[in-house]
Amino acid sequence: MQLIEAYEQCKAVIDRHSSTFSTAFATLTLEDRQAVWAIYAFCRTVDDIVDEGNFPLEVRLTHLYWFKSQFIALLNGNPDRTNPLWFALDDVFHRYSMDETVFFDMIKGQEMDLVFSQPSTIEDLEKYCYHVAGTVGLMLLPILDPNADPSIKNEVVSLGLAMQLTNILRDVAEDAAMERIYLPVAWMKKYHVTNDMIQTNSPYQARCKPLFCAIAERANAYYAKGLSIAYHFPTHSRPSLLLSGLLYQAILTKIIDQDYAVLQGRTYIDDKTKLRILHHVQASVLQDHVVAGLEA
Repeated sequence: MQLIEAYEQCKAVIDRHSSTFSTAFATLTLEDRQAVWAIYAFCRTVDDIVDEGNFPLEVRLTHLYWFKSQFIALLNGNPDRTNPLWFALDDVFHRYSMDETVFFDMIKGQEMDLVFSQPSTIEDLEKYCYHVAGTVGLMLLPILDPNADPSIKNEVVSLGLAMQLTNILRDVAEDAAMERIYLPVAWMKKYHVTNDMIQTNSPYQARCKPLFCAIAERANAYYAKGLSIAYHFPTHSRPSLLLSGLLYQAILTKIIDQDYAVLQGRTYIDDKTKLRILHHVQASVLQDHVVAGLEA
């Protein structure tokens, strides 16, 4: 297998699973896009170990530990070059100053899903969100800005938290069907919402709305913090940060506009909205100000 083939197979993973992610990073150079493809393939592969198929817990844990051992082999200079993911990711680690810790943190997040326990507090939920989403921003940081000031890492993580909170709100019905409720127990008690209400779906939509609204407000606060650092990034990578955040924030905005009807099914944004956001970002990147969001 040639390296270019390995990268193309990683690209196929992102094309198949996330048009939003693919769109957000389409403006990067080819070399940087290739690195993004490999990182996405890493995240998607470990996520699929947890969520795909009906394998027993013991089997999925074995697969997860095997995946972790393959990553350790890469770090030790012995990647499996017959596997396109490890072949491509090894090249990424040679071309960029990657932080291996955040990759292990991502794996830990997937393990948290395998041995799932509903978060007790919002802090517990956000710890989980860091592991499965905040880490992604930190993985991408050396690609988007090799000379980034370490002080911006908190804002990078904040954007990941915002996006994962959006995911949790968007997918609340699907997750409940799999007996995973990520909404924190303390907040559910505060807003008088029970797990049965979430799992019963739409009849309890109105009673769940204040809780969903609180999650959305938390997410929007993190979007504001995360997007505030956009103009610390080089011009060539700035659109990727803005697009990744604003495309996800648009999902949250639509959830709000639809009166939090998330128990009735997943919310999507259409291509017209994506194109509007793309044009908005292209125009704003030429100006010396921070994009706080889109006009309604």
